Amino acid sequence: MGDEEEIIERLDEFLMQVRPLDELPHSFDDTLIDKLVENITPNDAIIKHTLSLVNEEVFAKNGAVTAKILIRLVDKFLTLRVVDFDARLLLRISTSLLRLPNHPSVWSDVLALLVNLIKRETEMGRIGELREDLKDIVKWILRRLPEESLSLFVRNRIEHLVFVLSQQFIDDFMNYITTLLSENLSPIIRESYHRILTHFLQIRPMNDAKFLEVFIDSVRLNVTMTEASIIFFNEVMKQLPLADVLPILLSSQWRLPCQRLNAIVLYMETINDLPNELLAALRVSPLLKLEHFVRVFRVHKNKKDMLSSLPEWISVVERIFSSPRPPIDLLPDLVHLFTAQFSCSIDEWMPILVLVLRNILNKTVVFVSLLSSYALSQLVDAKIPWEIIETKVRDGLMGNDWENRDSAVEIVMYSAKHDRQSPLCVHLDEIAEFVPKDGSPYVRASSLRCLDAHSHSLTRQLAHERLLNDSEPQPRLEAARVFRSIPVTSTDDWIFFIGNLTKLLGDADYEVRSEVVTVCDKWMKMGSDDEEMRKSMIDQLSQWTNDSEIGDHVKAVLSLPAETRKDPTMHLLIDMIQGLEMPDDDTIDCY
Repeated sequence: MGDEEEIIERLDEFLMQVRPLDELPHSFDDTLIDKLVENITPNDAIIKHTLSLVNEEVFAKNGAVTAKILIRLVDKFLTLRVVDFDARLLLRISTSLLRLPNHPSVWSDVLALLVNLIKRETEMGRIGELREDLKDIVKWILRRLPEESLSLFVRNRIEHLVFVLSQQFIDDFMNYITTLLSENLSPIIRESYHRILTHFLQIRPMNDAKFLEVFIDSVRLNVTMTEASIIFFNEVMKQLPLADVLPILLSSQWRLPCQRLNAIVLYMETINDLPNELLAALRVSPLLKLEHFVRVFRVHKNKKDMLSSLPEWISVVERIFSSPRPPIDLLPDLVHLFTAQFSCSIDEWMPILVLVLRNILNKTVVFVSLLSSYALSQLVDAKIPWEIIETKVRDGLMGNDWENRDSAVEIVMYSAKHDRQSPLCVHLDEIAEFVPKDGSPYVRASSLRCLDAHSHSLTRQLAHERLLNDSEPQPRLEAARVFRSIPVTSTDDWIFFIGNLTKLLGDADYEVRSEVVTVCDKWMKMGSDDEEMRKSMIDQLSQWTNDSEIGDHVKAVLSLPAETRKDPTMHLLIDMIQGLEMPDDDTIDCY
């Protein structure tokens, strides 16, 4: 018996055992079905056998478990375009399965199959012939869409199905959903309708003024505003001339002012001509957030009218940062906007930095963003008081909180980007002591990274010691990375590395092991002429070619062919059959 026949026999054995089941045993590993569908090879014999099982009689006589497996196999074969199933038969079977009560997992798989089927029939130019056959599916969708009990996963699948059906049934869906928009809908259902209508407006312009008015009011007069609603509103605005849009956006009839502001920002992100009225509305709005400013300016960075009024906008941003809780975490975006897009000198927006200076130095990521755009000397020259920077770093290094020490080390490290002779280099010897002694593995790792960035004389010695002796993976990983930059001529370093290679390849941490293999690859490509060292490295690497974690990586370094993995389908089917050997009352939903 060949492998194909054995797989078919085992599949039939499993399907026979689950024939009456709508649920699987509690202890059954659900991922086995996922793996089976993923790994099964759609050869002629398996496709032919699956086709023989896909008929209305089989689905009528078997439970939900069988239905799910067969539907998922058919869906896979459709996706791969390896067989041309009878579309009308699949639609009839799908309709009957969607009528099953309280089986959302079956619905989910059927909906995925329908999406694939309709895409295929559309590509083949045959979808028009199936309009009558699809009407029951459409009725089911319209009945389910308003249901609060639908899971978000099933709802998303229904929406996807609506999208692929829209060419044939856009009027049916549009008319039905529009009649419901004026009702008191839950945020979830309203958001769902808005996503669907957004898709419709994108594929077919809307000229019906009555419909557009309903759409606008469904957003403007709503007490909640979601991202989907804002995007939908913006799509509606595209259907109108600018003269009609401005009164709507500037109107005071919005239920929530913040919704109007969000709508203005999104609208400005998608149009070419920026009306001065909207710019003015943004500037004077007390609800303007820094993220709004960054979003609009990022899109329209080349607009002369915006650049000419940049001083006014800086004063607006200054107002935002004057608040009791300034949005410090958004400052990196602002730094990039001013430096990369506007080429501003630091002096031009120093008033903002002064407002948040003391907080900036407590936020390493923010201070690092400044160091990535300006040299530390520029920050000092721009009248950021040096003693504040020095105090923050010194206090951080001396503090008991490991996060503060880590932040201080990071600031010293990034100061090397522009200033190899940074004043902060005076702390490097102190940081070197952190590598073996600090109680936090994160501080030990960042300290070694900092020394490497500054090319400190102790870096290699400390990397040797941490690579072999640190009890935590983070410093060992950082120590391995140090070897990436060590030249091939540094013989003593490589004698140490290759001499301990077997131990390093057996590290308890996968990332460390993988990094060690990467270092070996870089060393071999650097072209060392020491044949004895090269032979030793190859011999040690060769012992790990079958390792489950790094074996393939090692083979790639040694230019060996990757192992052809055995088809796991038979093993999976055996595990599935054994997984059914549980007490009858030990069941849960099959998915």
